[in-house]
Amino acid sequence: MLSIDESVFHFINNLAGKWTALDSVVIWANRWGIAAFSLILVYYFFKNSKIFWTVGLSALLSRGILKELINFLLPRPRPFLVYEHVHILTVQTNLIDGLSSPAFPSGHAAYLFAIAFAIFYINRKLGWLLLVAAAFLSVARIYLGVHYPSDVIAGAIIAWISAISLRKLVFSK
Repeated sequence: MLSIDESVFHFINNLAGKWTALDSVVIWANRWGIAAFSLILVYYFFKNSKIFWTVGLSALLSRGILKELINFLLPRPRPFLVYEHVHILTVQTNLIDGLSSPAFPSGHAAYLFAIAFAIFYINRKLGWLLLVAAAFLSVARIYLGVHYPSDVIAGAIIAWISAISLRKLVFSK
């Protein structure tokens, strides 16, 4: 019997390969999503150093420190390494080649949500847009067969904790 996490993973991943347009959008988003969010950091580097440091440190704490620590303590294998029938799109194989690092929590989700949450506390409109984009890009990782839903949720929770903590630290003065 599959857990809810595994069932949701298979439901989302089973959509892969059914619609060429959706596959193309997901693969394109996976390739460029991190870069697009990183450009936001560059923008705030030039516009407002306080926001830059809040957003940048939130991303670093989420993706670079907490995610790596949890990966070390809970080394969960990626779904495409566990299941025989994970839908991996032919054009996406180069995206997952060499992905042997633990899946839990999702580093992509941690990074994307860290930026989105940090911006949300400063600019609600842009923050909501980024939260929706982070959610889409995180679900794309499930679609591609590299993460379970709980990996993505854990990444988002880590990001939220990092963003709110650093906001209080940086903006409390």
